[in-house]
Amino acid sequence: MSSSRSIFISYRRVDSRSVTRKIYDRLAQHFGHGTVFRDLDSIPAGVTFKKYIEGELRQCRILVAVIGVAWLEVTDRNGQRRLDDPQDWVRLEIEWALARQIPVIPLLIDNAKMPRGDELPGLLKALSTRHAARVKHSFWLNPRDVVRLIQDIEFHLGVSDIRPTGPNASFTEYLGQGTTLEMIYVPGGRFLMGSPEDESERYDWEGPQHEVSAPAFFMGKYPVTQRQWRAVAKVKVVERELTPAPSRFKGDDRPVERVSWEEAVEFCRRLSRQMGNAYRLPSEAEWEYACRAGTTTPYSFGDSITPDQASYTRTFDAGTTPVGNFPSNAFGLYDMHGNVFEWCQDHWNENYNSAPTDNSAWLRIARGEYRVIRGGSWGSPPRYCRSAHRGRDVPEVRSFDLGFRVCCSAPRIA
Repeated sequence: MSSSRSIFISYRRVDSRSVTRKIYDRLAQHFGHGTVFRDLDSIPAGVTFKKYIEGELRQCRILVAVIGVAWLEVTDRNGQRRLDDPQDWVRLEIEWALARQIPVIPLLIDNAKMPRGDELPGLLKALSTRHAARVKHSFWLNPRDVVRLIQDIEFHLGVSDIRPTGPNASFTEYLGQGTTLEMIYVPGGRFLMGSPEDESERYDWEGPQHEVSAPAFFMGKYPVTQRQWRAVAKVKVVERELTPAPSRFKGDDRPVERVSWEEAVEFCRRLSRQMGNAYRLPSEAEWEYACRAGTTTPYSFGDSITPDQASYTRTFDAGTTPVGNFPSNAFGLYDMHGNVFEWCQDHWNENYNSAPTDNSAWLRIARGEYRVIRGGSWGSPPRYCRSAHRGRDVPEVRSFDLGFRVCCSAPRIA
């Protein structure tokens, strides 16, 4: 991926600063932070403003002009319309891009109207001939509008030029008010699912071992935290209400617990609608593949585990630990062993006879049956924290040692 800025976002602070920040976050998440420049807010302190802007404009390959409802009529302190000032920076930025014949996308916010040519001065009149994109915005950006904007930008830039691939495809979702959700790229591959018959402390329902093919996907870097849960619990209901603070062991960066399987699914549905990606619980095969991270030992750290590597066999008074306190596995995923059990999509099956050989969830038509849980918890013995260990619970249960993490497929991989 090129280190130069490819996308320049032009906007007026008094007209659209808040929504522009959200647009920048979504574009930077998709294309990479080093690829997107947001006028004014991306300028380091101490540099010469004019020279820095000119340098960014010289290297950009597309300009997104954010147009809010007041964009056309914003005035200066003397009451003069800013666009009528030949030295107005918003005007200069767009005129410079038009003169260079680089693509300019007018991005209309909510009910903003596309300016007519007779409403624009000088070279800016050419802006009125450009087909506009539109983004609806209330508290969140409309995900479908954002996807269309990304597709428009990719049309002009060419996806292969800037789209991250491999480990660099990991990305961050911005949930609002400083809350983020980091998603880690898990490369595709094949592995032996389940435990061998000679593994110490194994259970019969961990077999028979069978080879599974796992296409690449993304998985949450950590179990969902209480901070992340609160952010998504504020989003409009899809099917059921979510309690903002359900956990027994309080802490913004501790994993959320005491959430049922149905509530975890509701979280994924709200997150999907908010972000425009299809989020879900991992399948049991995806979970074990991600946990093992290429290993065949009982734990991703080797044949045994220690209290320096995971949160387990802790007292009730101690409970969970903040996520990320212990080392990650080889894929960069934290807390796969211990801290909280994690819900999976799958219905419980007593063994792996006739199990899928891809990474899909093993589901039955009947509802209300046991769902699979994985990973062990803060109160578990090491045996329950093994990569192959399987547990189960009813989907309605809320337990102070049970949380979840999210997954999505890998549309960003070229």
